[in-house]
Amino acid sequence: MIVSAFKLFIVCIPLWVMSCSSSPKSKRTVDNVSIGEIVVEPRKCDFGQVSAKKQEVVVCIAKIKNESDRIINISKIDVSCGCMKAYLQSDRLTAGDSTVVSIEINTKKQRGYFNKVIYINSNAANSLVLLRVKGEILD
Repeated sequence: MIVSAFKLFIVCIPLWVMSCSSSPKSKRTVDNVSIGEIVVEPRKCDFGQVSAKKQEVVVCIAKIKNESDRIINISKIDVSCGCMKAYLQSDRLTAGDSTVVSIEINTKKQRGYFNKVIYINSNAANSLVLLRVKGEILD
């Protein structure tokens, strides 16, 4: 009985993975009108090597632009670590409008290489955009 369940499990996993990866991307619509995307520049903030003794906080600024002809609302910005803070200038972007997100990393209790993520959630077609933050904190 256990062997049969295990065999069924082994057979079903590839089918499940293939069904997830082969589904077509759908574009989010409102009133049957396609919502465009937001563009984040830069997509990666690389601080390189940072001296914790010289810089207690390091900052990266990223631009978020509404590439659509509709209003896009940024509903939430999450950070992957408590050592980071993200400050959004404006959460409502009209067509073609831009805003900035300021990312701060506290180096006090950090040492070594870091690779973290900022999650930008919105009602755009690309509703979740990732901004990668990396570097190395030295003594």
